[in-house]
Amino acid sequence: SKLPKEQLFLTGLLVAISTQLNLVDGGKAALGAGAVVLFLVAQSFLLPTILGLTHYVIAPVIDMINHEGTAGNAVSFQAFQSTFEVQASSSIKAGEQVMISYGTRSNDQLLQYYGFVEKNNKDDLYEVEGLWDKLRAAVGQGE
Repeated sequence: SKLPKEQLFLTGLLVAISTQLNLVDGGKAALGAGAVVLFLVAQSFLLPTILGLTHYVIAPVIDMINHEGTAGNAVSFQAFQSTFEVQASSSIKAGEQVMISYGTRSNDQLLQYYGFVEKNNKDDLYEVEGLWDKLRAAVGQGE
């Protein structure tokens, strides 16, 4: 994450104007600006890391990046800048396809929500209803 430049600029501008117009003294303005900066740092870096906050949004261009379950690249939305970022976990060569992970998804979920399945999907699972009954019947124990 990055610090929101617009909010930092506006905070500095507010401090400059309010001190020039003698609305507040410089010490109080600096204290207020410091509080805003601390809040922005906490909101941008500390809270998402500590609390594991994730925001999901619809991303019409980002969704064109293909999925690979083992991709280490990350997509994030910078709310203050209203921008998306794709952060590469390693170097990407010219012409190489950039992949992201849509998260831990079984092939059933990938097919249902995205319209494809992933070969050798490590997160795939299979559910067999009544498996216990079928196993007991197969070994002749019945019910």
